[in-house]
Amino acid sequence: MAQNKNNKVYWIVGGIAGATILYLLWRKFIKKDETKVLKDAFENLNFEFAKSIIKEESYPFLDELADVLKKEPTWTLKAVGYTDNKGSDKFNLELSKGRSLAVQRYLISKGVDANRIISEGYGKANPIADNSTPEGQAKNRRVELYILKPNEVVKK
Repeated sequence: MAQNKNNKVYWIVGGIAGATILYLLWRKFIKKDETKVLKDAFENLNFEFAKSIIKEESYPFLDELADVLKKEPTWTLKAVGYTDNKGSDKFNLELSKGRSLAVQRYLISKGVDANRIISEGYGKANPIADNSTPEGQAKNRRVELYILKPNEVVKK
């Protein structure tokens, strides 16, 4: 089990509607310069309100992320979208899927191999903060990005 943990690098990031959360769970395989690029991209990932359109201000940061991913061809990126509890379950599920897919499509458009990016959406499931406050809702509106070490088993 310990060997399996040593084979993983995870970044979880939120960045929807100005809310960002960065958790670096493992740094062993990520260089210091790459860490800054990833942190910047994650902290500046923003979308149009209630839409899956990435705001233009996020592009430079995603461009840098794409460059890092192209330099590390054995990494896999998993983008997982979530929403707050406002709106219907169906709308939130589609919005979360659309936002993670928008990140996937953007990175592919910048030359990252499509087979190296996984996109999922779970709507209002798995809140990380209290949905009864605006601050908590903002934290729950997020796209988590996981960078997986080479050869890690990934479910699509």
